Parts: sequence; C-alpha cells; structure tokens
Amino acid sequence: SADRLPNVFHYNALISACDRRQRWVTGLRLLGEMETTGVEPDTITFSALISACRQGKQWELGQLLLKRMVAMGVQPNVITYNALISTCERAGRLDQALEVFDWLLEAGLRPDVITYSALISACEKVGSWETAMDLFQEMTANGLQPDDITYNALISACDKGMQPARAQETFDLMATNGVKHDIISYCSLISAYASVGDAESAKRVLGELRTTDLRPVVAVYHEVIRACERDGLYLDAMQCVEDIKEEGLAMTPFTYGLLISVCRKAQQPIMVAELEAELKALTSGDLGGEEAGRQAVS
Repeated sequence: SADRLPNVFHYNALISACDRRQRWVTGLRLLGEMETTGVEPDTITFSALISACRQGKQWELGQLLLKRMVAMGVQPNVITYNALISTCERAGRLDQALEVFDWLLEAGLRPDVITYSALISACEKVGSWETAMDLFQEMTANGLQPDDITYNALISACDKGMQPARAQETFDLMATNGVKHDIISYCSLISAYASVGDAESAKRVLGELRTTDLRPVVAVYHEVIRACERDGLYLDAMQCVEDIKEEGLAMTPFTYGLLISVCRKAQQPIMVAELEAELKALTSGDLGGEEAGRQAVS
C-alpha cells in the first residue's frame, strides 16, 4: 500500500547513513531511486548527499548537486553550504571553498562558526595563513566565538605558512578566550616551531604540555625531534626517546627515520648505525608491536 512506500524521511535517513559511512556513490543511487519513485528530495536530502561527497573529495560533484537542487526549486541553507565548503576543504580547494562562501553570502545567509572553521582549515591545506587570519578576524568581528576546531585550524595554517610567532599568538589567544587547549593545539604549535628549526621553543611547549592533564602522543615527540634536525641537536633528540619510554609509547619506523636524520646531521655515525640496526629489527619483525617499542627505547 502507499503508506508502506518509502518517503522522503526514509530516504533522508538512508542518505545520512551514507554520509556517516562515507558511501557517496550509494547516496547518489538513492537520489536516483527517489526520482524514479516520484519522491521529491528536500534540503536535508541534498545537504546529506553533499556532505557524503566530502570523504571522497568529490567537490565538483558537490557543486553539481548544489546547482541541481537550486534548479529543482529546493533552497540550500547554511548546512548545505557548509557541507560543500567542507568538501572543497577536504580536497584542498581553497579557491572553490571561498567561491561557495560567496554563494552563501549572496543567498542572504549568515555564516556560522562551522563555516569559518572549514574555510580556515581550507587555508591550512594550502598554507594560506594570511587569508586564514583575515577570515578569523572577520568571524570575530561578526560576533562569532571561535571554538577549538577554529583555533587549531588557524594554528596549523600558521605552521604551514612558516609563521611560528603567529601560531603562538593564536595559541595564547585561545587560552585568553577560555577555549581549552587539546593535544592537537600543542602538536600544531610545536610543529610550527619545528618547521623553522626552533628546537628551544619546541621543547618549551613540550614542557608546558607535560604539566597539563593531557597525555602526549608520539606525534608530539616527532615534531620535537624534527625541530632538532636543523642544528643537529642529537642529544635533545635522543632525550625524546627517554620521554617516549617514560610515557609508555612505542617507537615507530618514522621515529627512527627522524632520529637517524638528526644524528647524520650531527655527524654521529655510531649512533646512526645503532639506530639503523634497531630499525631493521623492528621492520623485519624481530621485534613485534609494543614489545618492539619498549626494547627500542630502553
């Protein structure tokens, strides 16, 4: 009977599930099925489908879907535009993300924190820190309160743009405005110092992190080791090995690669040989998993 046929609510639920499960192709099939069965898609349908395109970096398809919904008389809302901006961001398409932002404004809609966070993240992808800063200032001028996602994206954009001082300013402003730092905040700031070879500042931020209730991850130590490479500070790099051991973390092949690079820069052939031997044992399976990590840092 007609009351048992799928309606727009059923299809929207299925397409939303496709978004969560990163199955944009299945979502497109469902949209086609809706048209075949005479079920009219609505704003939720298209928003969910455009969002599903994000994981596949299908920004061109996302734009086509937006144009299609408008042609069908279905009005996009802020969620729709945010989904498309996020899709462009994931694909590293800053210019297209900014173009969609213009469409949002032309439609008379008001951007929200999610809008700006996605745009700043798009800037981070291509190292456009100045545009990221401009967007941040614009959002605060419009009365929007940045969240941790916004701040972390801006810190990372400053990192990619080789602007550690700006990254530090943003990190400090985050605390001033009552937004709690997380492990991403610290890792991004340390990375910003590592990118310019400022080992002292990288170690300072690591020290600050270790006084908080946050637990460092091995990626944090990777950034500190990377900061040591420029000046061949192999003793500081090897101290990270002790810290990794103390935190109960495991060494990875990438960790060894960074350490070997620092020791080569410092002209320490014996240490290089020892690290290469440990790396060979780790990658050949002589040491396995967590046990390999324990032995490597002992």
